[in-house]
Order: sequence, then C-alpha cells, then structure tokens
Amino acid sequence: MMAMIEINKEQISPSVNSLFDPRDPAGLRCIAVLEGIRPGRIFTDSSHTPNWVVVWESTFGAIYPAGEVSASVYSELIYQLRKEKMVFLGLWPEDERWRLVQPEFDNEGCVLDFYDRIQDGRLQKFVNDLPDGIVFSPVDENLIERSVNRDLHISGYPSPEKAIDDLAGIFLMKGNEIFCEAIAGPEVIGTREIGIDTPELHRHRGYATITCAKLIQTCERLGLQTYWNCNKENLASVALARKLGYQTEKDYKLLMWDKKGR
Repeated sequence: MMAMIEINKEQISPSVNSLFDPRDPAGLRCIAVLEGIRPGRIFTDSSHTPNWVVVWESTFGAIYPAGEVSASVYSELIYQLRKEKMVFLGLWPEDERWRLVQPEFDNEGCVLDFYDRIQDGRLQKFVNDLPDGIVFSPVDENLIERSVNRDLHISGYPSPEKAIDDLAGIFLMKGNEIFCEAIAGPEVIGTREIGIDTPELHRHRGYATITCAKLIQTCERLGLQTYWNCNKENLASVALARKLGYQTEKDYKLLMWDKKGR
C-alpha cells in the first residue's frame, strides 16, 4: 500500500487544498473539514506534494477522495474508519474511481445536490403565507436543545452555545410548540447548507416551504448562497428544493459500509 499519513489543519498546504473541488458531491462538507469548520480527519501521502488526499467528515461519516487514490488506500481507510461509525462514499456516476472501490459494500443509494438558486421573488410570496398565530423564531440555545437533530447540529462544537454562534436557523412556532425547524449549517466559502424537519403532526401543510423560504431569504440578504442535499428517494425534499428555486440539480451515487466493531 502507498504511504499514508494523517495531517491536521495546520499542516494543510495549498497543494492539498488545490486537489478538491467544492462542487464535487457534497463538496462543501469536505471543504468545511479542510478549513477547520467541521470535525474530521485528513489522510494523504504527503502534506507538501500530495499525490492523493482523503478527507473524512466525521459528522456524517463520508470520505472525500482527491488525486490518485489507490484501491489499497480505499480499502484500508474504509476498514479502519468503519470501526468508528458507518462510512459513506459519494462520487458522480461516471467517475472512473468506482472501479477502485471494494465491491463488498452494505448498501447503496442515489443522492441529489441542489445549488444556484434563482432569486426571482418567490421566497417572499411563501413567507407571506405565514398563518395567523404562528411566528418565526430565530434559533437560540433553548430551541437547539429541543431540535430533533440536536446531536447533529452541535457535533464538533464544544457546547450548544458555540454551535449557535456558527449556525443560522428559523423555527416556526405557535406558543411553545414547534411546527417546523430549518437550520443552515456553518458558512463555507460563502455558502450555507439548508436542513429542514417538520414534526409528523404538522406535515403536508406548507410549513417547510414557509420556514425554508424565511431562512434562505435571511442568508441571501447577508450575501450568502445556499445549498440543498437529499436522498433522491426523498420525494418531498426533492420537490421542496425545486419549489424553492434551485436551478442546478445533480445526482450522484452513494455507497455505504456499516459500522464494524473493533
């Protein structure tokens, strides 16, 4: 197997960064690790003149390869990382690197990236549909603790308070009840990733559209772009991304390896 070392953020050289494209599948998550924004690990054969680099984004468990990664490197990294949690690898369907990946995966799927949202005024129309008695509440420490995705949102932060400083979010509330929540991940090269969750009791009423529209509107007024990622089989999420005006839609193949005990 080719030489492999693990490096930290301080050891990342321009040569390492140059191997990655933020518009690779879910590429913003990879860049967030390289910039020290999100937790993860970085493997390469050289920090100064790398032939290859693999980033592991530990929140979601995905690996991001760049350069001339060998079959043995894929095999070894997947073997080691799945001792900690499930491992994912996503590449464009036509990517030649698929032939280097071991065939013994546990599951596969298809995921969609959405970006380049058209700014045509539709968001305000959705925001104006806010029902009487329901209000927008910016995310705060209390709401992040009540979020159904609390652990995901605060992953990599020393405390929920620190997460609040980095994230953006809008909750749709009636009194103390959460009708919908939309969270925008940390800013990465001027872009935030949007996540949405609606309690089952309040689904199919347009609340996700209204809440996401308000959050995206908030991001764009600050000069930021937004990005959407979802499983292709999640038809509701796919339809919502299209409704919100994302112009570019790309699908990629995702392989999964279950966690294995040490």
